[in-house]
Amino acid sequence: MPIQNKENLKEKEPYEAELLAPAASLEVCKVAVFAGADAIYMGGQKYSARAFAKSSLSEEDELLEAIHFCHLYKKKIYMTLNTLFKEGERKELFSYMDPYYEAGLDRGNYSGSGNWENVG
Repeated sequence: MPIQNKENLKEKEPYEAELLAPAASLEVCKVAVFAGADAIYMGGQKYSARAFAKSSLSEEDELLEAIHFCHLYKKKIYMTLNTLFKEGERKELFSYMDPYYEAGLDRGNYSGSGNWENVG
């Protein structure tokens, strides 16, 4: 069957898949990068399923180091927020995310609302 509109096919850019790996800690983040992941996603201890996870580093130190590590190897890093939040908590959420965006976090993904790339 011939293609009806060949011009539309020429305009589209090829799709590139991204190998995305979860990382529950900085150590796992490093292993995923060295294993070939294109991007990593991690959750903080606040607003996520990691709320009760134990870490030798503070949450902020570990996530900031992971951001710098991923970018050193030209990888992306996303932060996942797995809990829903109320409209009144939005300002607190943005304050919580600020240090990570300032460090270069590529995206925040949050449950039920999609994702954002920049928090102003």
